[in-house]
Amino acid sequence: MNTRVTLTTAAALMVLGGCGHGLGSGGSGPDGPSSVTIAMGGGGGSFDGNSVQICGQRPPPDSKYRCESVLHASDGSICPCFDFAPDGSLLDPMTGQPVVLDNLCPSSDFPEADWTFTYAVFSEQGCRGTQLNDGNHNFTCFDSRDLVAQANPNASVEPLDPGANVNHILCITVNASKEFNFESCAVATTSSDAAACLFRLDCGCVPTGSWGCECGPNGVGPGDLPPGCAFDPATCDIVCANPKKR
Repeated sequence: MNTRVTLTTAAALMVLGGCGHGLGSGGSGPDGPSSVTIAMGGGGGSFDGNSVQICGQRPPPDSKYRCESVLHASDGSICPCFDFAPDGSLLDPMTGQPVVLDNLCPSSDFPEADWTFTYAVFSEQGCRGTQLNDGNHNFTCFDSRDLVAQANPNASVEPLDPGANVNHILCITVNASKEFNFESCAVATTSSDAAACLFRLDCGCVPTGSWGCECGPNGVGPGDLPPGCAFDPATCDIVCANPKKR
């Protein structure tokens, strides 16, 4: 008898929008700065009380372009940290206001180059607590265009076009499944086993296979036994120390 329980995959949605190189006062060239607005929202999961650190950079363009090739916080530090508001949007912890970052260089600024953004999601605000997507907590973020290849976990490598840009980062968890295999065993303790404070189970295993005993395609193996239990190599019975008799 096998019983499998599989839960659905949970995902959260991050949105990155921006204004890049253009003409007139909105340009990244000599005419004036451009800006980028970053927001993150939950799609099936809540980010309330969490935060994210976003690092972003591209190779510097020609010095004639008056724009930024590294993502900065409002205080000038790189790799800024943003707190999540209850609605999933991002707040600048320095001001408490929605995040607006100015003056990013489009990828088309000479020499042409893509941006790389990386994302670190934390369990507390202020980028404190546990990093949830460090590879140890079943939480990995991918650009929506990277869901099949998954070439850049917790990052996106992308061109920023002049004008508005939007990309979606999906943070994915993989839930667990479970199977149960029931086997019938008979107590086969001998008098010599009892005298040695052992008990014996005959589960229908036979001497064969690479490790000496075969218990069927879904049967118990040596790695399934607790400390103090082992297969009898002669009979393939399971023999265990009986702590109650010691």
